[in-house]
Amino acid sequence: MKIVLLPGMDGTCLLFRDFIQELKRFEALPVSLPQHGPQDYDYLVEYVRSRLPNEPYILLAESFSGGIAARLLDGKIGDCRGIIYIASFLEPPRPSILKLVKYLPIKRLARMPFTDLIYKWLFLGPGTSEELIDQLKHAIDQVPEDTLKARLNVIQTTSPIEFKSALPAKYIRATHDNLVGHQHIEDFRSIHPKLSVVDIDGPHFLLQAQAQTCALEIEKFE
Repeated sequence: MKIVLLPGMDGTCLLFRDFIQELKRFEALPVSLPQHGPQDYDYLVEYVRSRLPNEPYILLAESFSGGIAARLLDGKIGDCRGIIYIASFLEPPRPSILKLVKYLPIKRLARMPFTDLIYKWLFLGPGTSEELIDQLKHAIDQVPEDTLKARLNVIQTTSPIEFKSALPAKYIRATHDNLVGHQHIEDFRSIHPKLSVVDIDGPHFLLQAQAQTCALEIEKFE
């Protein structure tokens, strides 16, 4: 069965590399987000919808894409057998930081030496490798500055989701996520009353930091 992978805010799918290598049961179908043009949820939902497979699949949404995946459920999604959210959010995480970053030169800052400490604190964890930090920087390099800021604006101005879905759903929570707090899970419970929650030890970029553990957990999904 295929597993459709929706990426975080970089939108590139480059950071799925190690995780895909760990998958045994599923055939990965990464769907990158458009790097030009509209970035609002309405547009991104229809963009992703047009790329869903015409066969059974499960949907995995990382971080920023949780808002896309949840909104996809309010429409045709083919033969989707379930949805998995990884460190995702439907309401803005850390609003004060988002508000500040929106006005800063993101790509220039991403190459400053001190940003390695920020990446470790917010995203990757204190023990992360230089290789993983370089992968993150490379992914950010692929995204136009205007696109990054447009996605930040989408996060800040998102509206609540008010429908419910009977689709099987699991939320995989990073135990040391310094970006997305545990309270964000309740937003997903309002959509999925029978939401299953699993904790995995690691930072916000859980699929990257704990690729094998995440793959083993995801392959239990029925």
